[in-house]
Amino acid sequence: MKEKEVVEMPQVKTGTLDEYRSAARGFMERHKFDVLMAFKGTLKCPPWAPPVPGLRGCPKCHQVHGDYYRVTIRRAGTNVIPLEQRKLLPQPHALSFDFWGTLHDRDIQRRVTPFDVLATIAAEAETPTDPVAYLAELGLDADNHNDYRRAIACSRFAARVQKFFSQSELNDLDKTLNP
Repeated sequence: MKEKEVVEMPQVKTGTLDEYRSAARGFMERHKFDVLMAFKGTLKCPPWAPPVPGLRGCPKCHQVHGDYYRVTIRRAGTNVIPLEQRKLLPQPHALSFDFWGTLHDRDIQRRVTPFDVLATIAAEAETPTDPVAYLAELGLDADNHNDYRRAIACSRFAARVQKFFSQSELNDLDKTLNP
């Protein structure tokens, strides 16, 4: 019997979760952001993904998802500026959106952190703002109604993210979370 050859894979250095959380806090302090997360539990189910066969899903929608949060990222101090003056700011003062944690986090009763939210935002920042380009990038079917609706929603969110954050903030976020 011939022995199998063992191939050693190169080791990739990754940070610990505490290091990533600390990096996220540093980003928020440098750019004066507040991340507010309102825990909503299972109040609302996400508008995506069909049920996954063999996995225990949500009793309401039968999809696999974690807890629901309403998240707001805002520029520190802008909540006390009158609405008329906020309109004069070069960028929106806040970005609010629905966010779902993972099923694993829900099972171990772990709440999402600003790192979880900012890591997702960093990934979404590079998403195309054109639905057709989004479909092409992911290899989705433009004739499929569900794929096209998903592409529209994702490209609109990417446009909101790119409008809220300046390019230098997005670059720093990418460097902070992907050293």
